[in-house]
Amino acid sequence: MSFTPLPIELVRDLDRAAGAPIVELGCGEGRLTRCLRTLVPGVIGLDLQPFPTGIDIVADALIPPLRPASIAVIVQGNLFRHLDDGLRGLDAWRTALTTTGTLWILEDEPDMDDGPGALYRDLQRCLDDLVPQRRGALMSPARFRNALSSESGWTFGRVRNREASDSLHLLLTGLDAWAGTTPEAARIAAAIRADGLDYGHYWWARWSVEDTS
Repeated sequence: MSFTPLPIELVRDLDRAAGAPIVELGCGEGRLTRCLRTLVPGVIGLDLQPFPTGIDIVADALIPPLRPASIAVIVQGNLFRHLDDGLRGLDAWRTALTTTGTLWILEDEPDMDDGPGALYRDLQRCLDDLVPQRRGALMSPARFRNALSSESGWTFGRVRNREASDSLHLLLTGLDAWAGTTPEAARIAAAIRADGLDYGHYWWARWSVEDTS
């Protein structure tokens, strides 16, 4: 999914990097890529799977074939939680950045309350069980920060996601197909039909070479 609105700080980084290489890791079918390209044309999409919508680079995000000091901005949206060991990719991502480059990690935040926001959290947990290759329910910012230990160069933020789901019918069709064998899928489908679906908040983490000095 896209992240709406994008962090102001990311928009500034993209504007500053206009004309330089910008890469989205784990771009999937390209929803976030298209959003980024409305701000900066030519954003490069990389994914392990060659989706029919078109991927610029087919490669593993953990070991992307990017030249050292060549990329102005690296962005990933809802990718980190899917990686078996995302921290293993940090060195490769940061090595690919220019001396003024930035690395952005965007992740939907699990909602701890009840209601439509919690439904999105529960939905992701359910899909994680039903579709093993997803590998990961929503990741909390605390979990990510704890994994970083005491590394420098990071700043963090949180944004209320205003993204509207334009594909609920496809989602509900999939949940209905699993409902016969998975009670949780049936429960979530019924709740979404009754209450809708709210993406809640997302958190972001930004790393910059300049912020380590």
